[in-house]
Amino acid sequence: NLHLEGVSKLFYSGPMFRYERPQRGRLRQFLQFGIEAIGSESCTTDAEAILLAHDALEGLGVRGQVKLYINSLGSSDDRERYNEKLAAYLEPYRHDLSADSRERLERGSVLRILDSKAAADQSICQDAPKITDALSSTSAQRFARVCEILDTAGCEYHIDSRLARGLDYYTHTIFEFVTSHSSAQNAVLAGGRYDHLPRALGARKLDYLPCFGWAAGLERLQLLREEQEEWESSAAIGPHAAVLVVRQKNEFNTMLESAALEAARALRRSGISASVQYEGEIKKQLPNAVKTGARAAVVIGEDELLAGRFAIKNLVTHGADRKARLELCPPDP
Repeated sequence: NLHLEGVSKLFYSGPMFRYERPQRGRLRQFLQFGIEAIGSESCTTDAEAILLAHDALEGLGVRGQVKLYINSLGSSDDRERYNEKLAAYLEPYRHDLSADSRERLERGSVLRILDSKAAADQSICQDAPKITDALSSTSAQRFARVCEILDTAGCEYHIDSRLARGLDYYTHTIFEFVTSHSSAQNAVLAGGRYDHLPRALGARKLDYLPCFGWAAGLERLQLLREEQEEWESSAAIGPHAAVLVVRQKNEFNTMLESAALEAARALRRSGISASVQYEGEIKKQLPNAVKTGARAAVVIGEDELLAGRFAIKNLVTHGADRKARLELCPPDP
């Protein structure tokens, strides 16, 4: 019943099992950790999750060994239109495609052909239509906002129009952190928005549930660490804080969202876990923050942002609010 309780932000870790042939960095049984944000349609959630992945890899000391690639699949309607365009483009090359890609073309899983590692497939797809050109104006604006937040946060990324997901429940933002090291598999952390997963699982009463998440395999990350000359952990587990956004009825919201994400990142760099809440009125956000186990709430509104001093509420003692400055820029190396 997570979808009945507002936005739920969860993490997990544990053993997983793979059907495909094992390879170096891809074991039959492997350890995986990841995060899920359930119940939020906001594109800010997409960006927050990507930044969390960025900071997690940075904390593990491997961020410098990977590149971030992002793309948008658009809405279900956008994706369906693009599938038709891509299938029409690939059909004349049917007999030149690899056996796997011919099978995917036959059963309609054409997006997965874009992700093929076969040299012939990659050559054919080089001039294929781009899914970003098939996005509706609403989807394009949504993706542009995700990119804007990443730019504001100083997170380097590359837009890869060939980055895709073969499963129909994925929509809008998808991303991968990729390494060029030949000794490990390319993608070390990947994720995206999967709002239509309930329908794919056969849910009768729940066709749509906004979700965004990512996952990473520990073995792949370990391979990167072993190849690195030095590694120093900067990750720490400490108290939990909630960053609350007091929304305005104007364009100031985009600045507030960016400031909230940077405040959360500053807290995490200090060893304090943090979660951003930017939906709903502040009176509803505070009880939700308490439910997450937050011991403090950093409140960011227009007045606080202009003054550069954010209100800090103690959610344990409920004492008087304090005003404090947060260093929103990454510390000098």
